[in-house]
Amino acid sequence: VGITQILNRQTLMQFNYGLSYSSGYLTDPYKFLSVIDTTAGSNYGGNYQLNSSNLYVYEKRPDSRVKQSLYWQTKHQFDNRDIFNISYRYMWDDWGIQSHTVDTKYRLRFEHLYFEPGVRWYTQSAADFYRRYLTNTNYQSVSYATADYRLGELDTLTYSLRVGYKFASGNELYGKVSLYEQTSKGDNGFGKLTSQNLYPSMQAYMLTVGYYF
Repeated sequence: VGITQILNRQTLMQFNYGLSYSSGYLTDPYKFLSVIDTTAGSNYGGNYQLNSSNLYVYEKRPDSRVKQSLYWQTKHQFDNRDIFNISYRYMWDDWGIQSHTVDTKYRLRFEHLYFEPGVRWYTQSAADFYRRYLTNTNYQSVSYATADYRLGELDTLTYSLRVGYKFASGNELYGKVSLYEQTSKGDNGFGKLTSQNLYPSMQAYMLTVGYYF
């Protein structure tokens, strides 16, 4: 559900409310969690051994999810025809995740060519059942658990630059390069876990080329 309001000849503002409901098998069948040994000794904080093998258990998520979001966007065209675009999105769900997204772009326009640098910032809290690992004392009693970083606490930054050329026919050729940086955080564990990088950061470079006709 949304509303868009023209404020004046150069400014446009938009508000949206989104609601989604998912029901069924929402667990990722290919993800599992390590079970960590909490008993005192040389293996404290290491993989728990069961029948001389490291013990792992498959993740399990609730069978329903309700997500809600509020979205605001404003676009403004300056007298020199440059365009500033900014948006903010707040999302929350019944899994305990809350997220904030701020996205800004500035388009410098020339006769046929334009340059559009942009920055996108995203942050989210962890789901109630997010666990980087389970232990030998709780793995049998935990109802839901996942180590999927996408449901954990994380922050991302995306820097982008888009360049486009509009032909006299109205067709457009464009290219976009982006740098994506992601950092995660959470409990650092105990024993042998403290020497491990439980929340590795990530960088990705993306290149997009497109043609409108």
